[in-house]
Amino acid sequence: MPVGAAADSLSCASPDPGRGSIGLVLSGGGARGAAHVGVLKVLEEMRVPVDCIAATSFGAIVGGLYSSGMPVAQIEKTLAEIDWSAVFDDRLDRDNRPYRRKRDDDLWLVKGRVGVRDGELRFPTGLIQGQKIRGILSRFTMPVAGVRDFDQLPIPFRAVATDIVSGEEAVLGGGVLADAIHASMAIPAIFAPVEIDGRLLVDGGVSNNLPVTVARAMGAEIIIAVDISTQLYQREQLDSLLAITDQLSNFLTRRNTERQLERLQDQDILLLPNMGDLTSASFDRIGEAVPPGAAAAQAAASQLRTLAVTETEWGAFLAARSRPSTQRPVIRSVQIDNRSGLSDELLVTRAGVEPGAPLDVLDLQRSVDRIYGLELFDEVSYRVDDREDATGSDLTLAVKERSWGPGYLQLGTRMSGSFDGEDVFDLGASYLRTSVNAWNGEWRAGGSVGDEPSLFFDFYQPLGVRSRLFVEPLVFYGRRNVNIFDEQGNGLGATRVKEGGLVLSGGFEVGDWGELRAGWRRVFGENDTRFGDPAIPSGNFDDGALFLRASVDEIDDFYFPSRGVDGFIEYRRSRPDYGADDAFEQVLFHGRVAASHGPASIRLVADYMSTPSGKAPPQNLFRAGGLFRLSGYELNELSGQHYAQLALIPSYKIADFRLLPVYVGASLEIGNVWQNEDDIGFSDTLTAGSLWIGADTPLGPAHIAFGVAEGGRESFYLFLGPVR
Repeated sequence: MPVGAAADSLSCASPDPGRGSIGLVLSGGGARGAAHVGVLKVLEEMRVPVDCIAATSFGAIVGGLYSSGMPVAQIEKTLAEIDWSAVFDDRLDRDNRPYRRKRDDDLWLVKGRVGVRDGELRFPTGLIQGQKIRGILSRFTMPVAGVRDFDQLPIPFRAVATDIVSGEEAVLGGGVLADAIHASMAIPAIFAPVEIDGRLLVDGGVSNNLPVTVARAMGAEIIIAVDISTQLYQREQLDSLLAITDQLSNFLTRRNTERQLERLQDQDILLLPNMGDLTSASFDRIGEAVPPGAAAAQAAASQLRTLAVTETEWGAFLAARSRPSTQRPVIRSVQIDNRSGLSDELLVTRAGVEPGAPLDVLDLQRSVDRIYGLELFDEVSYRVDDREDATGSDLTLAVKERSWGPGYLQLGTRMSGSFDGEDVFDLGASYLRTSVNAWNGEWRAGGSVGDEPSLFFDFYQPLGVRSRLFVEPLVFYGRRNVNIFDEQGNGLGATRVKEGGLVLSGGFEVGDWGELRAGWRRVFGENDTRFGDPAIPSGNFDDGALFLRASVDEIDDFYFPSRGVDGFIEYRRSRPDYGADDAFEQVLFHGRVAASHGPASIRLVADYMSTPSGKAPPQNLFRAGGLFRLSGYELNELSGQHYAQLALIPSYKIADFRLLPVYVGASLEIGNVWQNEDDIGFSDTLTAGSLWIGADTPLGPAHIAFGVAEGGRESFYLFLGPVR
């Protein structure tokens, strides 16, 4: 049904000709909108029936759920259980992201991306696309997912949005209920506009925050209007930048609200809950908004009782508005509304819905989240349409390619050093081109300038619609500094290592949590002694190795983890036949386990790296020293054919600013490097530890730390970017 098509139909009819039809009007107001639940609770206690609902923004959430037949108690429970902080962040939890996207964290780039399309820089149309709130609304409106005329809901309903092109109100009386609610609450610039029937729609508060006229057009003879919008500040209250900014926002809604209040008539009832210090952004206190709504309704009890019906009539009303069956629909077909460059078959495979089976909404939502986690789409949604022959339902999965892609530019900065050692500072950039073909191939080119410059080009190509088998060629060039120390930690000199080469590999992704990979790595390099002992190895070198690697990644945060595991085990075989100067074999293992309780977290990190066969040349030695890698030593001060370490890293989140979570922590480490395998043992280990403070900044992770190790070794560290 087109936008607003049902707005003028007299759908608000009382089943009893002896009483006037009652329309409930619920305003927007952000988190304050939970007050509407309190009003509904009192209306039901007083047996006041509601024949139709017109609502805006958060009022549309409460009103839409109630119109769908959801009981008031369940609405209250649902609003309290929603993680609203997550709703305002479209990013999937890291442990649920596709494995390929987790590997983006291996690069020291800022999380934010700038889109590139047709040679121009592009930006999202909102800070939040609304994927998570759309999924929540779809799940909780599933019992009426097949209803396309909102007059056919248990209670006739209208959601009010605003056409962002014309500025006019858009009254939504049909379509997909979840879409209508989503559009009504899409705050401009915060949420991206919602496209319905060719119109771009945003929050209805901009045009009609208290839709009295809409309820009247539906045929309501008596209106109960609940206004929880913020009043305009008085002159003496405009005493801060925050107050002035809030006032500008209020101008968008307050003026149209006052015009709607003027449309109320003598028989109508206006409820004005006293919200105290609750603001539209108080989602962390959303449960506190319910009692003020109930109190406002109770204060108007004498008026509301005139609208009450008998217990018999109330029973009939409840029966009429009972929610449709919650039995899971049987899906007969899966259709794809594909507005992207990927193949329909790939999307069907990712959805994982088998025709002929009852629909598991939670499983479907997880599949939708995984598809959205590919980071290719503005929106991934679904709808369920009942078949006319009542033989089941048709599921349509809709994907809309990002309007600000498919190319993405990212910048990054990296700084590391110890106060007594050499500092490293680099600026980096990367261009990622996604959706190269229907199988979701992608390529990335990047590099850095600074103390350790680099260049690379990488092409990743899945080998089928299941996107599990893949090949990935990589070419690279870089320069890095290696400081050389003696056994007492005295600097002997420094080498500039120049390396270039290619990696040809392929493998298999295991779900979203792991990968098996095999390949060949060929490196051409040069050790250039910058200063120090003439005995330091210098000159050209070649390396060529076959490798086999198994990786796991279910960690929730790459730099400050609080739960999950990640790690890898790798076997390398270097031979002259593969291009290497020397014949040797190496085994590498790294693993992390993280757990938390409230703001407290702890990590256990284990490393074991060994050269069991042959002798690795200097550029292939294992290195230790630096924060969390035998703290107290200089960065990469220790080197050897073998390396092992256990580290315990407790931390505590002392501030949870959305853009800057801050942590304090410590570490206890035991390990060493060895030249001979026979020397490996606990009797020849070093004990070290650190105290540190870290922050997850918009530019990347930052650490300031002080490390100590046995033998009186100590060092201060400063990192912006990954800890090296």
